[in-house]
Amino acid sequence: MPAARGRRPAAVVALTVHALLVGTALTGGAGYGLYYMWTWMHDAPPGENRAIGGWVFLFIFTIGLAMGVAVLRSGCRMALGRPRSPAGAVMVYFPLFGLTCLALGRGLLAWDPDSDDWWMQLQGFGIAFAILLPGLILDGRPSAHAYFGYPPRRQGRPRTGR
Repeated sequence: MPAARGRRPAAVVALTVHALLVGTALTGGAGYGLYYMWTWMHDAPPGENRAIGGWVFLFIFTIGLAMGVAVLRSGCRMALGRPRSPAGAVMVYFPLFGLTCLALGRGLLAWDPDSDDWWMQLQGFGIAFAILLPGLILDGRPSAHAYFGYPPRRQGRPRTGR
């Protein structure tokens, strides 16, 4: 049953599509990362120990897979019009966005434009920043909050009763 009758606001449609696309990309990328790390660990030449690094990245990619599934589930719930359904996506967007901002700042502080690795990392984190920012902006729209049944935001200081 939809949370509200009638047409969906444009911000709601855009947030739903955004969550479905980001969730699919994150789930697919993390799934591929799990496969790649597993094969990388087991294709090591004799005498080379890749277990510690491999297990660390397997853990990281497992967390990424869980985040991708949470965003994808949230996008599916938004498509069905369930109340408070964007919460799953936004709870994943905030930590990823924070890490992306920290990585961009670190990349700018470690200025090395002659290095190909530096450019690749900066471009990757810049793309992640550009993808996650619209999701956070769309979730903050009052029309999205009203459609999904969030309580209205309070302005100013809370009253203490004095």
